[in-house]
Amino acid sequence: IKENDEVTFELAEGKKGINAVNVKKIA
Repeated sequence: IKENDEVTFELAEGKKGINAVNVKKIA
């Protein structure tokens, strides 16, 4: 993932804290 890439993060709370899951690159 590059800085200039726009991505969406679906945040889900896990046992170890908040994890970023289902990271998708916006076409």
